[in-house]
Amino acid sequence: MILAQLLSLACYVLSLIVLKSHFDPEFLQSWDFIWRVLLVTLISCLPLYVL
Repeated sequence: MILAQLLSLACYVLSLIVLKSHFDPEFLQSWDFIWRVLLVTLISCLPLYVL
């Protein structure tokens, strides 16, 4: 499981490097991006902890 998460993170970082023109680095470092990611993560993971 940990290996899959590390590979997923590596693919994400690699795509940020290779596809620079498709990502807005300023937005990725903003609080607006962070709270949206946290909200989506919370909504998707919360039902797993409730069960």
